[in-house]
Amino acid sequence: LRSRIIEAMTLLCLFVLPYLKSDSFHLHHWFGMWFLGMQSNAPEWWSRTFQAFALGSYVNGIAVYGRDPILGCQLAFYRSTNLDCEFMQCYME
Repeated sequence: LRSRIIEAMTLLCLFVLPYLKSDSFHLHHWFGMWFLGMQSNAPEWWSRTFQAFALGSYVNGIAVYGRDPILGCQLAFYRSTNLDCEFMQCYME
């Protein structure tokens, strides 16, 4: 049980906490299901069943809606201003 808690906290610190303070953070269901699928790795049948459900929901979310970034607006703004998007010239002036 202790190793599972350490694993969950490590993944939380690496993949969720750095983004929480951002105003444009949006927890897409594909990301939530991926995160929960990573946690359900016990050898018991119920854990494997939930892992199949979570990873199936992850794949469904990516296939249907696309893999939108977690920092949606902030990432779009960064890409448009730093990759010399012509549409953003009015902002850059």
